[in-house]
Amino acid sequence: MASNRKTVNYNSRISYWTVVVAGLVALFADFLLSI
Repeated sequence: MASNRKTVNYNSRISYWTVVVAGLVALFADFLLSI
């Protein structure tokens, strides 16, 4: 049970960072297009 909970927490953390990185990439692309 504990290992399953740790895996779920790890996966949610990965998805959180994926969203953050995707947002930064989108802002960076928008910045490049605005130049």
